[in-house]
Amino acid sequence: MARFSFARPMATLAVAAFVAVAFSGQVARADTTACDAKMLNGNYSFNLTGSFYDSQGYWYVMALVGLNTFDGAGNFKGADTLSLDGTIHKRTVTGTYTVNADCTGTLTITGSDTLVFGGNFVITDAKTIDFVDSDTDVIFSGSIKKQVIPAPAVASTPSE
Repeated sequence: MARFSFARPMATLAVAAFVAVAFSGQVARADTTACDAKMLNGNYSFNLTGSFYDSQGYWYVMALVGLNTFDGAGNFKGADTLSLDGTIHKRTVTGTYTVNADCTGTLTITGSDTLVFGGNFVITDAKTIDFVDSDTDVIFSGSIKKQVIPAPAVASTPSE
């Protein structure tokens, strides 16, 4: 009586799945255009959380939420609320950014409280950017999302 083994079918399935996943990203990427600074244009909301160590080694927790307006040319401005170890700071911000052809980029944020953050990001689609801080002793990440507010519905008048 022959024994049936799952090893060969499972190995074949695993290889087929790997090939499908590996090549699907290449095919999808070939159809897209290169990214540039013009892709970031308009209002983007963001929610970032993390922590950092100061020069004496004290650890602080922070969270940041706000709205920035990107100009499509490498600059942005906006406002945010920073919770730094439970103390709330309402700030205005300005910044600069660069976008590479592969949809990665960098940005620098300068707050009205003189705090400066730098970071790296990936544009994951036309509406979402994943961000991580690139400063020493800082663990800070989150999402930046294109703000899309639907137009209000127009009330129809009953026909007579």
